[in-house]
Amino acid sequence: MASIAEISSPHQIPLKENEALVIEPGGMLAHKNCVIKTAFSTGSLWEKMKRYTLGGEPLFRNTFTAQKNGGWISLEEHLPGQIVMKNLKPKDSGLMIRRAALLASTPNVNLETKYLGLTGYLKGQGIATIRSTVKEGNGQVYFHAHDGIVRSFRIQPEDGPVTIDNDMILAYSENLESKLKKVGGVASTFFSGEGLVCEFKGDGLVYVASGSQTGQKNLLSEALHETAKKIGEYTAISIFVGSSAAILGGLFYYYSGYNPISVAMLFVKDYIALKLNT
Repeated sequence: MASIAEISSPHQIPLKENEALVIEPGGMLAHKNCVIKTAFSTGSLWEKMKRYTLGGEPLFRNTFTAQKNGGWISLEEHLPGQIVMKNLKPKDSGLMIRRAALLASTPNVNLETKYLGLTGYLKGQGIATIRSTVKEGNGQVYFHAHDGIVRSFRIQPEDGPVTIDNDMILAYSENLESKLKKVGGVASTFFSGEGLVCEFKGDGLVYVASGSQTGQKNLLSEALHETAKKIGEYTAISIFVGSSAAILGGLFYYYSGYNPISVAMLFVKDYIALKLNT
């Protein structure tokens, strides 16, 4: 039968000299004897943008590295048991983590955004989720619940399908088979968010929170809220890029006397002609 598995809930994470931990913005509560380096998140530019737009993950991450004689880091935790540490090995199945639940990881953990679409959204995981794996050595990944504390269930093949409230799911083993089901009417499911559950089968772990992780009762309102948020972010980025281009164009015209748009068009024309002749 499905059983409740033990969870490691860290308060202080000890680091030996030169050991490092990559932490999401706002995730650090305190640290001792560590140097902080802020850099772009790992992966290609496409992976960074996909993780930002779909997974809701930040473009920048902070790496804390312990100095001589070691140190420690304490992660932000409102309740005991709100943060979970999961050990990852190369032979292990990947761990699929709800967007925004990811808190920190060791540098050797690979984080990849997986698009889930509408089905993933209705499962309570968002339109994308974060797949965490390691290729070499042992790694650790830390994730947390926004509301309540974390529990985990060990699911085994002989259990058959195990049903879990979709709104409480934080993470699950990638090799588990999951299926979305509704237990109410269509109107109730869509407008109230009630009546949706996930069935898990296979061999692995499912991590759940004791409180709702979306903070929204109405799925339609949540979808509109997320859309408005993204539009606002893209508008801000567009204004920044447009303003920067205008300033650079003005400086170019001031110092060279040439219209930057005309120069750009000449470059494009030459490039197209070069491609056509090769």
